[in-house]
Amino acid sequence: MWRMAYAVSWAEHPRWQGLTGVWPPLHWYFLGSLTFLWNQPILLAKTVNFICGVCSIWVFRAAVRRCFDESIANLSALLLAINWTHIWLTSSYWVELPYLLLIFLATLFLFKAHESNSAIDALLSGVFLCFAILLRHEAMLILGLFLLWSLIRLRSSKLILAFALIPLCAAAWNFIEPWMSGKSYFDYSSMVADMKADENAALGITLFDGVKQWVMMPAAVPSIFVVAPGFYGLWRLRSKAFTTDLFAWMFISQTVLYATMTLLFGWRPQLRYMMLWFVNLLPYAGWGWLDISRRFSMFSMKRALAALVIATILSQSILWWGGRNLWMPRGWLPLRVSNPSQVALDKWINVNKDRLPYKKIVSLVGSKSLSEPWSLYHSFLVNHILTSSIKHEEINVAYKLEILRGEIPPEAYQADMVILDPEADYYLAARNNLESKYPNWTAAQLSSRVIVLSKLK
Repeated sequence: MWRMAYAVSWAEHPRWQGLTGVWPPLHWYFLGSLTFLWNQPILLAKTVNFICGVCSIWVFRAAVRRCFDESIANLSALLLAINWTHIWLTSSYWVELPYLLLIFLATLFLFKAHESNSAIDALLSGVFLCFAILLRHEAMLILGLFLLWSLIRLRSSKLILAFALIPLCAAAWNFIEPWMSGKSYFDYSSMVADMKADENAALGITLFDGVKQWVMMPAAVPSIFVVAPGFYGLWRLRSKAFTTDLFAWMFISQTVLYATMTLLFGWRPQLRYMMLWFVNLLPYAGWGWLDISRRFSMFSMKRALAALVIATILSQSILWWGGRNLWMPRGWLPLRVSNPSQVALDKWINVNKDRLPYKKIVSLVGSKSLSEPWSLYHSFLVNHILTSSIKHEEINVAYKLEILRGEIPPEAYQADMVILDPEADYYLAARNNLESKYPNWTAAQLSSRVIVLSKLK
């Protein structure tokens, strides 16, 4: 949602913001530019993701087919297609699917360059990887893996140069641009580490909680029925995996990267992030499924594969429903389920949108709001409200620990409206402090998790 908000904000006032940052801005340059053609930002972003999601299955199959046989390529594509996180992202607006498609395209064309000795294929691989670097920082690690693989397998300076020149320039720019403004690329890492430390402290999350999520999340999606056969296949094909296979390299290296971030910097896994590297385990899961099913007769083999597919879908849906969507209605579906608080806030903003221009709104998102998340930015986007004429700020209490102690930021006192979570830890102290400064707030409770304090008559 933050990226979408940035995209719309950029479209209102197009300007050059560089190419680097905590979130590389290429995604909102792209989406923001498209809003000039179709001013439906959420539908636009979901359409882009739907196209990327469908194409990613086809490109992934093509890339896997270059390393494994047809049956494993088909199974890998099937496992990606029934992955609950992949389906959810296909129907959402996050950046992970465009990024994943670019990585798959870069992988496919690098394999094609190896087979055909074509500099054009090598160049295309580098171009796709360049765009991936400008979407997410993890692609810097992927670039290192691709360079190593190219040195080992391509063995042609012409092909290696054709592949490496453009993405290396993009990677170098990640260091040059911050340096030009007196900063460092690693300032981003420090900033994220500090944010995560504050967030974990506010939510009461320990290192053990983070490690536990490492076990529970992949067991739910892509499911234990995929992960266990995947590790089995990775072990059985370890000679291929550790020497020549890019999929295994991407899975192992990113597992090490994110595990290090969890252990040293308090990073907590999320399903959409985990998909970015667990997708590389799918070819080995496909191999494991085939190896298990081949122990049966041909008829029983088909039944065994069908049983594995059904078990994977059922386990994902049940654990997704209970673990992620807290048993909400239709929460077993791999789709974005609107919660009552967000729906209520969307409707209230729509009813009052004529009163909002030139007003100041502050929303304080509580540390417990993750159980029923709501966002002011979402309400602006779905109601097609231009934010340039509204002074608004959404403050995540997880990054402002002083609010939990009842200290209210100055911008809240100066606001015309303050949106609070009545069930949040900070609520009583915050409301008392606000009313002590200005006793004539009017309160409108939109749901059990959203209340609006307003100075407007």
